[in-house]
Amino acid sequence: MPKGTFTGFLYWIRKSEYRVDTLEFMEVPVKPHRDMLDTPKDAASRRALVKWVLWHPLWSHDCVHQRPVDWETNPQAYFSDDKRTMRSADETWETHTERDEGSFHDCLYMDFVYVNPKTYSIDDNEALNTKFQVWVEAGGWMDQSEEDWEPTGGWNEHNKWAHCHDMDLDCGGDTVEEALLELAVRVKFYYNDDGTDKEPRPERCGGHWADEKNEEGWESDCIRGAGGYCKKCGFRFNPDPTLKDVLEKRMSEIPRDKE
Repeated sequence: MPKGTFTGFLYWIRKSEYRVDTLEFMEVPVKPHRDMLDTPKDAASRRALVKWVLWHPLWSHDCVHQRPVDWETNPQAYFSDDKRTMRSADETWETHTERDEGSFHDCLYMDFVYVNPKTYSIDDNEALNTKFQVWVEAGGWMDQSEEDWEPTGGWNEHNKWAHCHDMDLDCGGDTVEEALLELAVRVKFYYNDDGTDKEPRPERCGGHWADEKNEEGWESDCIRGAGGYCKKCGFRFNPDPTLKDVLEKRMSEIPRDKE
């Protein structure tokens, strides 16, 4: 699982009774990394890219299927002799694992907000929030059975999969189409076409707080270069800690409930 992904983020944050509203923050809409693709301008390319991201394998996970040995050549093999009822699987059936469960409907979350057009964030002064935005959070799937806890009754094919929040995919736009295009270029940047992580996964330079306890005096390890991008990591230079920097610190301090 990539470092940019908080596994089980929504599940165990809620379970531990901590509240972290990630939709209070959103970076000003500039290309996050110098090597990230620009969103296309022509209608045909935009349509193709939206379709591509909605059907990307990132949104699906493996599933175990049991099928009759001759199911491909004999579709009736699924049925009993009277051709009216489905047969139950027996020892003659084969087991197949295919990545065909889940969809973008499970893995994408959209919020519709008004932001301050100068900062692209939700301002405490509601009168300044005059620009409409569509914000997107998304992430692939994690196999919870690989974690160090187990639910009552154990894991099975129906309960072990949970979708994640990959904060590197957080984005937004003035319309749903623009938000999905921004999501698409991030998926292309971080993931392969089969849904696996790019290796090595692009990582922003870190940093540290002079006063870690009070989260004050952040010092970024990035070095500003041409176009406002870091000379080392290639990400947009940001003198302030990112939301991920803050959450990683706070989440490391939260005792995880394993019940």
